[in-house]
Amino acid sequence: MKFFWIIFLSLFIVPVFAEPVVEEPVVEEPVVEEPVVEEPVVEKSKPPIASETIVGIASAIIAITVGGITWHYQRKNLEFNALLHLHELLNSKDNRSYRKYVIERWSNYIPEKIIHEEEFREKGEKIMNDWDEIGILIYRKLDLKTKKPARFGGYIPKDVFFTAYAGAVVNSWIVLEELKNQLSKERDATIFKLYFQKLYEDAMEFREKFGSGETSIQKLDRERKEEQQSKKEKSNDTRDKTQQDPEPKS
Repeated sequence: MKFFWIIFLSLFIVPVFAEPVVEEPVVEEPVVEEPVVEEPVVEKSKPPIASETIVGIASAIIAITVGGITWHYQRKNLEFNALLHLHELLNSKDNRSYRKYVIERWSNYIPEKIIHEEEFREKGEKIMNDWDEIGILIYRKLDLKTKKPARFGGYIPKDVFFTAYAGAVVNSWIVLEELKNQLSKERDATIFKLYFQKLYEDAMEFREKFGSGETSIQKLDRERKEEQQSKKEKSNDTRDKTQQDPEPKS
């Protein structure tokens, strides 16, 4: 029974004398916006060069170096072979005998007449072809207008060649110039034996540079031209005198 009264009092009497619960008002705190702080823009550093790139650059440098060395030795080999061919060509039995024949024939006869002889024409053209071939080996490629050689030149050093053969080139040109002009005219060729002509011009320049004297053929050619000029002047003087002093009429 006591237990019943205890429960009754706890449920109905105690809450009446208890202090009332006062709810505290809820105060809303003001929202304070935090200032936006812009972070400084930091430039990104360039990424380091990858190892693959370094390997690629090194490989390219090695390839270029090896290529340059290979080209150098290939060119040296071509120069050596070209010099051998030059020696064989100019010192062959046919070339030497042909040059001797045309020089002797030209020295003892009138050039304007012998250019129509079959043997002189045949041997003379063979000599011109040989010089033309040598010119190609020296200059490789000539500009048809300026007659300037290719950028890297040919396979035979020009100075080495002219040291040994400048005189032979000059003699051959003097002896065969009339034949060259005649063949060019007959074949209606505006460009004929261009490399031979370039060889002659450079050979003359080389000999003048080093103070070389006249060859025997140059001397003979000069004397013939002086003699022809003298005869021409005498002929003109005689003609002028005849026109000034006509014979008296009978």
